[in-house]
Amino acid sequence: MDNKKVVFILGLGHSGGTLLGNILDVHPRILHIGEIPAPFVKGHRFRCYYCGEKKCPIWGTLIKEDFVRTIVHDFLSYRKSQSRIGKFWRKYIQSKKNRGGDLYLKIFSVLKGVDIIIDKSLDLNWIEYNRQNNEYKSLYILLIRDFRGVIASRKRRSNGKELIDIIRTEKSKFKDVLKFYRKLPANNKEIVRYEDLVIYPDSTLLKVANFLGIQYIEEFLEYYKYPHHIIGGNRNVFLQELNIKGESYNHLLDDIREEDVKYYTKIKGFKLDERWKVELTKEEIQLINKNFNKYLRQFNYEINP
Repeated sequence: MDNKKVVFILGLGHSGGTLLGNILDVHPRILHIGEIPAPFVKGHRFRCYYCGEKKCPIWGTLIKEDFVRTIVHDFLSYRKSQSRIGKFWRKYIQSKKNRGGDLYLKIFSVLKGVDIIIDKSLDLNWIEYNRQNNEYKSLYILLIRDFRGVIASRKRRSNGKELIDIIRTEKSKFKDVLKFYRKLPANNKEIVRYEDLVIYPDSTLLKVANFLGIQYIEEFLEYYKYPHHIIGGNRNVFLQELNIKGESYNHLLDDIREEDVKYYTKIKGFKLDERWKVELTKEEIQLINKNFNKYLRQFNYEINP
């Protein structure tokens, strides 16, 4: 498996991971697989977001659902072994074959020409479980988005959850992500800001291409013209892409708000999502600024935009 690479996207949800993955997926050497554990953990159907009810050329065809289900089941057993009741489960895991990385190896074996896989599952346990396999090289992209945009996106889907609780949850997650990221080898990691990706796609994607060891291609900028076969991720990105193609997106609507349908069906390419500036009150912005002040400064965001 010489020169095979698995790229793990790190960061908070709602930071542009599906967008970045789909852009890179345009390259003939790359496959973006999305968030593989998501449907099994959340109780959703196992299906490609792009294909919907149609037969997918990858998922369920080349890569069978039962195979993926077994991979995720073993991962969940591993994750449980890391919990406070870990003694029994650690012995259980040690008695079983560690399947970490088996999914990627299967993909490499059946998709000739693909030697880079983009995984945006974000789950640090999933990443830890899969990154130790020495049959491929593990790389990491820390994707950062203005934390006010992240919090606002979470708030839209919170069903009335208190803003301070959302802030505390996301702040705790990000602390864990940074702690994980700082321990990674310097040559194996890169930082990308969502805003730079959308405003300066050429230079940002050139930086990412150099990091991955691939050639930058102009097709990156028209990512929405191509099919992207992924499991899990941000459905809104696929809503936008299918709408541009004039194809049906009805299979996505069961989990998308009407406001988002109106917003994303108007987008025809790269667009910076700064809805937080009008959705959040001044007091809410100040609360987020107070809690994320250090990180806003660290990643060069204006405190009072």
